[in-house]
Amino acid sequence: MIKLDSVLFATDFSADAEYALDYAASLAQLFKAKLYMLHVIADPADGLYGHLHGEYPALVAGAKKKATELMARYEAMVKDVANREVILKEGDPTYEIAKTANEKDVGAIVVGSHGHSALGHLLLGDTSSKLVERTQHPIFVVRHPDRRKG
Repeated sequence: MIKLDSVLFATDFSADAEYALDYAASLAQLFKAKLYMLHVIADPADGLYGHLHGEYPALVAGAKKKATELMARYEAMVKDVANREVILKEGDPTYEIAKTANEKDVGAIVVGSHGHSALGHLLLGDTSSKLVERTQHPIFVVRHPDRRKG
């Protein structure tokens, strides 16, 4: 019997990641598990966070502020999952996802199949492979239905 006490959802705020959120929330509800929602800021100058200017610390602060706003929207989307936690980190997405999964000893990791920005390459291919190497946790890679097969 599969037992999931917690699920880690990693997002880059792409449409694919947003679609995968429903899967993560459904798993959390089905197993009455805690839902961790993680975003890793790989590049605070990424346009995802707006047109930020200034020294590196200001870029990081601006990226964290925007990421917090976006995560609040995600939290509203999964309000039926009572036991949830938002986590923001900086660094290499693959490393931070694996590290968080190991620290929280999650039962599964859920990611979207494709993303955008530096994290975009992540969510299928290179990062998924790296995640498999760096963690022993099951990984669900969710493909958005609008993606063409091929």
